[in-house]
Amino acid sequence: MKATFVLSILLFIIVLFAACRAPLPAISTSDIATETIVPAQATPTPTPTATPPKLTREQMQPRPDELQKMAKSLQDTYKPPTKIFEREVIYETSGPTTKGMTITIAGKKIKLPDDTYIEHNVYDITASPGKNAPETPYFVIARGNSRILVPKRSGKIYSETIAPGEEGAFNFLKEALK
Repeated sequence: MKATFVLSILLFIIVLFAACRAPLPAISTSDIATETIVPAQATPTPTPTATPPKLTREQMQPRPDELQKMAKSLQDTYKPPTKIFEREVIYETSGPTTKGMTITIAGKKIKLPDDTYIEHNVYDITASPGKNAPETPYFVIARGNSRILVPKRSGKIYSETIAPGEEGAFNFLKEALK
């Protein structure tokens, strides 16, 4: 058994050797490829250059005259067509500092009473699947322990929670939105 195995391995090696030494078959003209093979172009080897000098922070900063040129080119590229606002007033959009503030709901200007304020000014909300969400943006307005949720665009009251003894807390708002 061992001798058979050794002989078969020896035969395999001889066949392999003979196959490697056999001449290649002749090639006819129909077998020749018609495409032209372009030799790869050699890339030039980079020549070493001197290392650039190290610059200080001051040398890397643009000079004042360069800054002026940059500012001028920016001014030339952006020129607002017309004045958009006469004046700009920035208010805190929620919290107790909004007490008595005038707000706009459904295109109507409404002055909040001195004890009423915007508790939350919500711009976006993601509702749970299958649940109705209020239209955004909306205000959550607080007065005492009562709350009302009103979308800014439509003014249709989404929800209202009235604390005991505070009935009519948001009548001013309901009247203004009629």
